[in-house]
Amino acid sequence: MKNIKAIIIRVLISAPIGVTIGLLLAISYSFAVHSTQFWPSTPQFVSQFANPVQATLAAMSLWALIGAIYGGSSTCFDQEKWSINKQTLTHFLITYILQMPIFVLAGWMPGNFPTLIGFTLGYSIIYVSIGITSKVFARKTIDQLNKKISK
Repeated sequence: MKNIKAIIIRVLISAPIGVTIGLLLAISYSFAVHSTQFWPSTPQFVSQFANPVQATLAAMSLWALIGAIYGGSSTCFDQEKWSINKQTLTHFLITYILQMPIFVLAGWMPGNFPTLIGFTLGYSIIYVSIGITSKVFARKTIDQLNKKISK
């Protein structure tokens, strides 16, 4: 029950963060590609809707869902009895498996095999890079704390 409450709290906190990040990326995309008009996503995505407002609301819902996925899955790292490798692998699998269909269904990424393989490789490389960086910083923090304790 404690884990479910933690997941719900993180989902509720992270969904608006997902919307904010998505909105910032959409504004950047619009500015870079279309310069004078706001596009919440790719033209293919927007064309699925009757008007830009509906497309924006749909995109915001997807951004919220992605934020919720990351927030809710972050509770993996609260599992004290799990190794850091199990926590990381579980988080990776949850985020990857839940995001992939969103990206394909939203038309943000084609669902063909070469694209899925490329996305999987890119996602894995980025995830591993972030994981290694996090471990290095954690190790530094632990070493600093141990030095303070030993004084």
